Amino acid sequence: MSPSTIQRLRSSPTWRYAFLAGVASFPLTLALNWQDVGGTWDISGVALAALAAGYLAKRHGLESTPVGFRTGAIGSLPVLWSVPNVITSVLGLAQPAWFTVVSVVMLAVFVPLVVGFAAVIAALSGRLGGWLAAKSGHPRQPVNVSS
Repeated sequence: MSPSTIQRLRSSPTWRYAFLAGVASFPLTLALNWQDVGGTWDISGVALAALAAGYLAKRHGLESTPVGFRTGAIGSLPVLWSVPNVITSVLGLAQPAWFTVVSVVMLAVFVPLVVGFAAVIAALSGRLGGWLAAKSGHPRQPVNVSS
């Protein structure tokens, strides 16, 4: 990533809200999934962070759905923590080599699908947060993008 791209992301209020909310959801996501590494993942922490980010973004005049989507994409990154354990488990099974290859390829397809699913759920949650901000009558305050 070039320095100019990083600078644009840092100056974008949408990315700023999404990054802070996504990173803030890491401890809750990891705590909810601490005992079940390699099993199902609970993304309710990501959805909650996207709800809050969508609410705050809408209060400051931003669209809440893109903030929620990006929060979900960032907040779902702890899913990657379980990938080495799953690969180790697949490689340790007594099975034909072709089945091992198929399993690893399926994992390579499945992980981005999980991240995408979390992003879509978070986008809906962010939209809900924006709706709550609009319904509670908060004034739309424009974000200062010059800082």
